[in-house]
Amino acid sequence: MLPVSGPLTALRRVAPGARGRTFAALLGGQLSAQLLGFLGILLIPSFYSAAAFGQFSLIMASTFILQPLISVRLETALLDVTAGATGSVLRLALRRAAVHAAVLAAVAAVAAAALAGLGRPEAPLPLWLVGTAGAYTLYQLLFSTLLAQEAGGWVAVTRVTQAALFLTLMVSLSRVGGASALALAYLLSFALPVLLLGGRLRAVWRAAPDLTDEQRRQVLGRYVWHATPQSVLSFVSQYVLSFVLARFGLTVLGQFAYAQRLASTAQSTLGETLRQFNAMRYRRITQEGGALHRVVVRDTLKLVPVAAAVLALFLIAQRLPLVAQVFRGQDQYLPAVVLWYASMLLNIPANVAATVLGQQRQILICEVFILLTRGGVAGAGLWVGHADLLVIAFCVISVGINAVFTGYLLLLVRRVDGRVSPATKETI
Repeated sequence: MLPVSGPLTALRRVAPGARGRTFAALLGGQLSAQLLGFLGILLIPSFYSAAAFGQFSLIMASTFILQPLISVRLETALLDVTAGATGSVLRLALRRAAVHAAVLAAVAAVAAAALAGLGRPEAPLPLWLVGTAGAYTLYQLLFSTLLAQEAGGWVAVTRVTQAALFLTLMVSLSRVGGASALALAYLLSFALPVLLLGGRLRAVWRAAPDLTDEQRRQVLGRYVWHATPQSVLSFVSQYVLSFVLARFGLTVLGQFAYAQRLASTAQSTLGETLRQFNAMRYRRITQEGGALHRVVVRDTLKLVPVAAAVLALFLIAQRLPLVAQVFRGQDQYLPAVVLWYASMLLNIPANVAATVLGQQRQILICEVFILLTRGGVAGAGLWVGHADLLVIAFCVISVGINAVFTGYLLLLVRRVDGRVSPATKETI
């Protein structure tokens, strides 16, 4: 195991009350940003057609899939107390991101030239996707660096700035219209915060030494070969239905993507904060020799009424006349999609705990199974040729998959937690 170093080691010496304030700061920033993002999503039907949002959703999904190939998930390593000093990990992450972005840009340039030769209007799209994924990578590195430094105020500023920029640019560019306006707003909402706050990245990595060869080998092995494939598979699995629904027309895709964006925003409001806080909390529990699996089971059970409340809130809101006017008929898939995303809340504690205990390989195997199952369902729905039935079946089956995945991870955490020796726990 790698030695413990970096600013997050201070968290172990922080009083419980201070940890609570840290969580409150994270949640406050996340809530503010997500409320702005939620407002932006509610306004989309007033400014953009379902077809335009459907086309934009494919750009957004492609960005999420490409981003781990650029960062190789080293933004997560910045929050890993076993990886090394924050500045040293950041230096490695920036170098790797630059190399990977250059390789993808070269591939994208070849693809763009081939499309241009065929006279296709979407020829610039590959380069645009790489540029957006690159900006998103830098934004994620900035956010993780601030979080690693426990700069709660700057974390909140970064989140809120990104959400406010997208909302403002989305409305401002609506006169241009179409997916291109949304795509430009999306790109700039990541690039501008990096330009404004990027000085904090330079200050961190310039003074830091390089990781040792052993540290670099272990970090790259952990994140390149396990976390990166896991993230790519997870995003492909999450958005595979979007690419299939495009065969039914951009309007149908836009209606589904709108429901998915609403549900994912609500889920990530709490989910991302829980992931960040529990990653730090579970490491502390493991180091202190506590029974981590019992804590994880309790945390999972606590999320059951939360998931139910999220689903109920959307179902009630959907029936309010004022909300119905805002949705403008683009909410027909909302109940099924919210049910799917609410169920995703339940596997957060077990997923984080399994990662803390170094079970990335087992999680990766699960992600492969989930992708194959969802891909099979999406392919079968395409063969049946009924979009509404496909969405309902996909979401219900995904709920079952999430339940099985959560149960497996809980059993895995219980088995592995019992085998972790005190000596190993001290190095986590």
